[in-house]
Amino acid sequence: MNPSPARVAVGDLAVVLWRLLDASSREDSTTFVSLLDDADAALAESTDPRWTAWRHTLAARRALFESDPDVAVDRVAAAREALDTCPRRPTPR
Repeated sequence: MNPSPARVAVGDLAVVLWRLLDASSREDSTTFVSLLDDADAALAESTDPRWTAWRHTLAARRALFESDPDVAVDRVAAAREALDTCPRRPTPR
């Protein structure tokens, strides 16, 4: 029997995001893919459009690691759509 992989709580997404960004800058994709596998459920559970955008952005990065540029293009488009639904910050005066 295999132990279940560790999963990420929605509240811990910011910490995991930084780990994912660090891992995505390396040539070895193993750490990135493993971290993303652990974070996928929490990212999908979040209803915040910013996390939806990050989920798609990270999926695009995975697709590039997996040499699937068509999926990467689709995920980037989905990330842009999610960003369009984010609340706008007021412009400082």
